Amino acid sequence: MSGRTHGGKGDKSRVTDRETFWDNYDKIFRKEDKVEEVTPEEPVDIDRKLREWGMMYDCLQNIHLYEYPVEEARQLLKQIKTS
Repeated sequence: MSGRTHGGKGDKSRVTDRETFWDNYDKIFRKEDKVEEVTPEEPVDIDRKLREWGMMYDCLQNIHLYEYPVEEARQLLKQIKTS
């Protein structure tokens, strides 16, 4: 389209360095690869978790019996902390 008056600006191919182009493209549009550190988990006491879940389940099953269950929730939390 060079030489024509209606072609507009930028109608000629530009000389580009492909390697630089793709390096910059990666910097702009690609997400950085995040390396997550794996930390060893603490051993889980399954029996304790089951007891805690059981207490919470019982509390939730009977919560409709209480008018304002804040005190019952506090008692449940104390039981879990002491077990």
